[in-house]
Amino acid sequence: MRQSVGDLQNVQRFSGVFQISDDSTDFGRHFNIKGKRMTVAFHALVNYDGMEPVEIPGAFLSAIPGITNLPVTDIAKMLDMSKSSFYRAKEEDLLEMDTVDKISSLMKIYRKGLEAFEGDKDDFYDWLDTRITSLGDRKPAELLKTETGRLSVLNAIDRIEQNVYG
Repeated sequence: MRQSVGDLQNVQRFSGVFQISDDSTDFGRHFNIKGKRMTVAFHALVNYDGMEPVEIPGAFLSAIPGITNLPVTDIAKMLDMSKSSFYRAKEEDLLEMDTVDKISSLMKIYRKGLEAFEGDKDDFYDWLDTRITSLGDRKPAELLKTETGRLSVLNAIDRIEQNVYG
């Protein structure tokens, strides 16, 4: 069964995963996610587990620069597409599943990062642009271009939450 964020009436029937709680809408507000459809898409991406396909509108790509604080050129590289492909994809009704997977892993990093930095976006963005010893003296933002790099950044955020730095 394909899960769609277009029909808000169906949001609750997807195993509760796409239920919009006060917590998730507050989190979406941190990143200026506005409108029910975009809020549902954001929540679906953060909770996406790869088990069932989820339909995300191409228009959601417009929200990513505001969430990540990164230029479109960098985001396009993270999604394995050219800048012009990025702009074309914004006009699509639905994004391809490969793109949804990549966006989902990015959204999870930003959600977890914001939680680790207790809601302070500026501190989180500063951390993303700081060389981290446990990441091979690289900046977390540099590692967001590959799935392995994104996993390394998630592990580093886990260490912050556990007060294990390095």
